[in-house]
Amino acid sequence: MSTSYAVAGVTAVLEYMLANGMGVPLVTGGSGQVVTVSAMPPDLIDLTVANAKPRINLFLHQVYPNMAWRNRELPSRDETGRRMTNPPLAIDMHYFLTAYGSADLEAEVLLGYALQVFHETPVLSRDIVRAALNGGGVSTTSVAYQAPLKIVGLADQYEQLKISPFPLNTEEMSRFWTAMQAHYRPTFSFQVTVVLIRLEQPSVSPLPVLTRNITAQTGLVPAVPNITGVVPALGQPAALIGDTVTVNGIALADPAPRILLSNDKFGIRESITAAAPSTGTGVQFVLPPALPSNPAASWPVGVYQLSVMLLAGQPKQVTTNALPFVIAPAITTALPMSVAGGGGSVTINLAVAPPVLQEQSVALLLGATQVAATPLTGTSSNLNFVAPVAPGTYLARVEVDGIDSFIIDPTASPPAYLNKTITVT
Repeated sequence: MSTSYAVAGVTAVLEYMLANGMGVPLVTGGSGQVVTVSAMPPDLIDLTVANAKPRINLFLHQVYPNMAWRNRELPSRDETGRRMTNPPLAIDMHYFLTAYGSADLEAEVLLGYALQVFHETPVLSRDIVRAALNGGGVSTTSVAYQAPLKIVGLADQYEQLKISPFPLNTEEMSRFWTAMQAHYRPTFSFQVTVVLIRLEQPSVSPLPVLTRNITAQTGLVPAVPNITGVVPALGQPAALIGDTVTVNGIALADPAPRILLSNDKFGIRESITAAAPSTGTGVQFVLPPALPSNPAASWPVGVYQLSVMLLAGQPKQVTTNALPFVIAPAITTALPMSVAGGGGSVTINLAVAPPVLQEQSVALLLGATQVAATPLTGTSSNLNFVAPVAPGTYLARVEVDGIDSFIIDPTASPPAYLNKTITVT
């Protein structure tokens, strides 16, 4: 593969071919002057009589992705953005070759010469590329770029460079010269393909398979461990700190399973030991008050991904699929409670568990009225609310990042609201 200097390297190789083609260092026009080989925009070429020297000019006017190579080694990154492979940047380079001459037939002679050089060398061999970039023959490369072009790697890429005509119609050619605001001269349009550019970056290369582990098992249900549901305590939609949670599934039997909980928003990846050995259809665990890896930190309220790791899996430990698992806030202040209001509003102080992070959104719901919390300056279990409500008794809920504290008693028949009220006097 080549470095980013490959674009300039291709142009340098083409200049070298024109300057050293047909076995002579440089061609001469009818005027006997030495012909200049250049790679400049046409509008920068001086055409005044005093400086009208014979010239062959190359101009790179377009670069396209190569269709055959553009999907190689994809996908290059996984779902987290981590680099998996180093796909090459494959491009086709489109040039205009223009002949300039002030004497009669001079431009035509130069154009014919250039076309013959490219016709005789449709494939740029690795030797030609090395000679051009290492300073062999008559070099036209700027001194400032000679060193990086020597190590560009253009001669060692997978595919050799190929030259082929790429004709443009009259309208397209006219648009080009009009846009360049330059005088038209005899021009040949061609392309060079394919240039492969790649910057080698650290990537992932899995180890080869050491042994094949193929097992067969009969049965009416899949033998692959799989979880089908997460059931918090009392059938609630979310779990509270200290709750016993049941995970149902298939093929979960293990003497010491572990529960994996992750939350990308908070950067949490934790493992919890199950409460007991798991049966084939389920496993239970208790949600601890602190993170196993950091006893000083609590579980933030939020939605987690839950999976089960079976340490006795065959042939090695197995991790199941993941399901959503919600941790809800709980009001730890004794309710019901009464607060005195005044001036059309009331200040309410509540304690919650787990503590709320500064970046989380918090609100108090008094009946159907939502009241935002006073902004936090850090992680805190104590929340303050200034509620513009009239005197009365309200069912109270705390909402953290859209997740409400429990307000319904699932054990009652029929279901009833819990007596979690705040009376404003």
